[in-house]
Formats: sequence, C-alpha cells, structure tokens
Amino acid sequence: MLDKITFKRPRFKNISEEGYTAVDMHLHSEYSDSRTKVKNILRKAEKKGFGVSIADHNEIRGSLKALEQKEVLVIPGIEVTSLEGFHLLFYFYQKDELEEFYEKFVNKYKSKNPMSRINRNLNTLLNDAMDYNCVTCLPHPFAYLWTNIKSKTKDMRRMRFFKKIHAVEVLNGEVNRLRNLNAIELAIKAGKSYTAGSDGHMLIEIGTVVTLSKNNTVEGFLNSIKKKKNLVVGREKNLINRIAYHAPGINRHLKHMPTNIKYAYNHTYKKKIEDIGGKIRKGFSK
Repeated sequence: MLDKITFKRPRFKNISEEGYTAVDMHLHSEYSDSRTKVKNILRKAEKKGFGVSIADHNEIRGSLKALEQKEVLVIPGIEVTSLEGFHLLFYFYQKDELEEFYEKFVNKYKSKNPMSRINRNLNTLLNDAMDYNCVTCLPHPFAYLWTNIKSKTKDMRRMRFFKKIHAVEVLNGEVNRLRNLNAIELAIKAGKSYTAGSDGHMLIEIGTVVTLSKNNTVEGFLNSIKKKKNLVVGREKNLINRIAYHAPGINRHLKHMPTNIKYAYNHTYKKKIEDIGGKIRKGFSK
C-alpha cells in the first residue's frame, strides 16, 4: 500500500500523461464553512486538469451546483457529522441517490448548527448508506478534538462499524504528516481502500491533495477505489497556512459555539461524567 502513496504536490500534466485522472475527493464550498464559490472551484479544476468532490458539511447544494456542468469530473458527495462527532464521507454514483440520502437521513436530523452533529449516530448512518450505491469513507480519522476516532480503534474486534466502511482517507491536507501516517496504518490494519483530499476551504488549497485512477468516469473512479486500484498524491499544509486558510470561515462556527458545546455535552460527555461520578461514589461507599 505504501508504494501507492506519494507525499508531494501533484503535477497534473505528468499525471495526465501517465494516463491517470486526478480528483480532489474532499473540499468545501460557499455552502459550508468556506467562502469559496463553486464557479471558482470549477474554473480552477478545469484549468489545472483535475476533478472534484464538493463534500460540504451536512449539505449538498455545492455538489449539486457543480454537477450542473460537464467540463469537470464531479463526484457527488457529502461530509456528514455523526451524533458522536465523527465525520463520514459518502460518495454517490448518481446525483438522485445523493439527493434522496440527504433528504431522508441528513436534512431532517440537523441541529441548530447545520454544519455540526446531526441526530443520527455513526452506525445508523452507515446502515442508511447500505441501501445505496455509494462509497463510504472515514475521513481524517486521527484529526483533532472529537473528530479523532482513536478511542474506537484501540481494539479492532470492537470496530463493527468498520465492516460497513469502504475506505479510509489516508492523506488529508488539513492534518499533519504523523496523523496521516496513523491513518495509513489504520487502513492497512483494517484492510480498507484509501482516498485523499485537500479538505480545502480556500481556493489556493484545492487540488493540492488528490486521488488518482485510470478511470475518468464517476462509476469507474469509485469502482477503482473499491477495488484498491487507485493512488493518492499530495502534501499537507503547514500549521500557519492551516490557521490562515480557516480564518475566513471561522466566524460561521463561532456563532454556533454555545449550541455546539451544549450538544456535545448532552450527547457525548454527560454520560461519561455520570459514569465516573458513579464509580467515585461506589468507591466511597465501600
């Protein structure tokens, strides 16, 4: 697997000459926590020669808008935040299936912060996706705060949800090299396919991390990921750039911060605190 991962900035002319199609499998638009317009994303992608999957947080308007044109390869996608706080990427073969999945299992379960956790847990969302022709992917599994899935990966035997996941995002432009190396180790250990994406929020980021396939259609590209016949190429941003690139959209998160904290407490930390308190009281009663 390691020989299929290249930590360097993609050179699209060379990639094309070698018969590969490149797709940035994870990026955000104006309809999420980014200010980057879909038309600008498509303009850059067409000029440079790569495809995109606009995977906005709990939202599909950016993806649908991109799918209106035919010049750039667009893979229908969405990034969903589960009740536990973990993220999931869903890539669909058909636009109408993305729309149906969104309306049935995402839109109606959103909280006051539309980009944050929805009232549907990780395992349930993966069960929902099993009725669709799609590729499920675990993005940035060792990212920061509650999106870090490390607590669930200590014992592979307990990772029943992992059987329902096709791929792991092993190269994400928003996290550091060590975290991506941990993701690679997880994918190898679990025997999963792999993807890569910039997770870009500003135009300058988009296309810096890509997934490669010998197929240039949505169906062929996604099938190559399932069959582990793809490559990934890209390089992570440094810390200063990560902070700078997130700054324009950070106020969209800040205005929902009280809601996010309350939601996280009620659905994640409250039970843990109660369990710890119970153990302490039990210890004093002996």
